[in-house]
Amino acid sequence: MIKDFADLGLVKLQQVGRKESWFIPTKLATNLSMSLTDSSARKEGFVVVETNFRMYAYSTSKLHCEILRLFSKIEYQLPNLIVGAITKESLYNAFENGITAEQ
Repeated sequence: MIKDFADLGLVKLQQVGRKESWFIPTKLATNLSMSLTDSSARKEGFVVVETNFRMYAYSTSKLHCEILRLFSKIEYQLPNLIVGAITKESLYNAFENGITAEQ
């Protein structure tokens, strides 16, 4: 199950030696746990971008999803979670479609 959490970006696995390993929660997991108690964040939705430009957007709005598609590569989409990445190619595509860096 921990490997599945790592695939979703909830934990980071650390290998210590050949047999021993441990994990740490990512910022995504801590944001998720905080949002469970904050009902205002769930209503509005929010976006988490990690330092490796992986993006997690929590929203049920189709408009938000389409806006994110303009400048990111969507990897998969769940009913209330959009996971993607901001890549060089996706940014070039956005600039070609008239989106400026300021926007």
